[in-house]
Amino acid sequence: MHFISTLSILLKISISLDNHMILYHKIKKKINKKFWDYFDYLYYFYVIYRSIIIRKKGKIKVLFVLSELGAWKTEMLYVAMKSHPRFEPIIGVTNNPIVENTEKELIEYLESKKYDYVDLNNDGSDIDSIKPDISFYYKPYDVWFPRKHIYKKHLHSLPCFISYGFITLWKKDRISFQICNYSWFVFVENELVAQCQRKVTNKWRARNVINTGVPMQDSLGLSRHHYNNPWHYNDGRKKIIYAPHHSIKGTNGIGVEYSTFLDFGEFMLELAQKYKDKAVFAFKPHPTLYSKLIPIWGKEKTDLYYSAWGNMENTQFENGEYTGLFAHSDAMIHDCGSFQIEYLFTKNPVLFLDTASYKPNDQNEFGKMANEMHYRAKSKEDIETFLINVLSGIDPMKDLRNAFYKDYLLPPNGRTACENIISTILGE
Repeated sequence: MHFISTLSILLKISISLDNHMILYHKIKKKINKKFWDYFDYLYYFYVIYRSIIIRKKGKIKVLFVLSELGAWKTEMLYVAMKSHPRFEPIIGVTNNPIVENTEKELIEYLESKKYDYVDLNNDGSDIDSIKPDISFYYKPYDVWFPRKHIYKKHLHSLPCFISYGFITLWKKDRISFQICNYSWFVFVENELVAQCQRKVTNKWRARNVINTGVPMQDSLGLSRHHYNNPWHYNDGRKKIIYAPHHSIKGTNGIGVEYSTFLDFGEFMLELAQKYKDKAVFAFKPHPTLYSKLIPIWGKEKTDLYYSAWGNMENTQFENGEYTGLFAHSDAMIHDCGSFQIEYLFTKNPVLFLDTASYKPNDQNEFGKMANEMHYRAKSKEDIETFLINVLSGIDPMKDLRNAFYKDYLLPPNGRTACENIISTILGE
């Protein structure tokens, strides 16, 4: 009994200590946040001071910190700076603490393009030794970089921020990141996004939001002739992309859950078979969908489904880079939030698979307007009707999409986004 009583007392002490530690970490987190929130007011004066010095330099050293290839959306800016006499761009490669083994693919790509890069993990090649004037981080989350490489550790270099995806949401926690507070400039895609970004921050912090367009617009706005054609069949049949999202209800935790895959995934395979004489299909799922399906369908059924898309006589499975796939297609069927913007650059007809879970009120004006450029489907019959219309050349929304492209997808000032960004940095 004495032994059990002792254990009981120790257990109570342990629980008490755990509770105190939880409270300690909560307080520490709040203090840390307050510190950085107030620090940015002081840092603003340093930004003014450093920007004057930087603009007077003959060569401005710009560091692009990267740890993976897929989300690098500022490549065209890097290329534009390489050919500009006032800039010395440098790519700094580091490891990704969240996703393993991303460096290998990134380095292989950089070497294939003959881009110079520095391995920031090697001694003597860290950010302090490079001494950049400006730094671009491809994602706004500190956890995606080793702690020694996050922007807060190198504030002598002025951060500039460009989102790795189009900003279509309005909620503060989804678009107003701490790195924005310290950035010399936050470059955004159009005035709708700029207004939204300024609205969710206070007037002091909104000082740096600039509508220049973003490099993604330059890339996606290129004609199809600039991209390799990844389609396996080019015999005159219509090329249709099916791009399902991964956010199956019950698998995505708190947040977005509007996947329609369990409703329409197998039907889409049936459609591909039914219309094999008139259309070819590319299955372009979100990379996470496979792992989400296995607990629901089982590995055998999931593998058979994916294999079917890769082996039918008019289908193909695509899991990588997709700009060429988009550019050489004729239409797309999807339920993916980010593709609502990106596919509109093709000006092709596009169908959004709608569900009761989809919440357009979470979107800003840019996102809502882009969504309105889509045909919508709530049933299998709606999907087949869209496909028949595409095959027949029926597209009543064509003029609306073309107007949206001109008004909101082209960068301002009659120039490319990269040209606007460079001019802004130089104070031109």
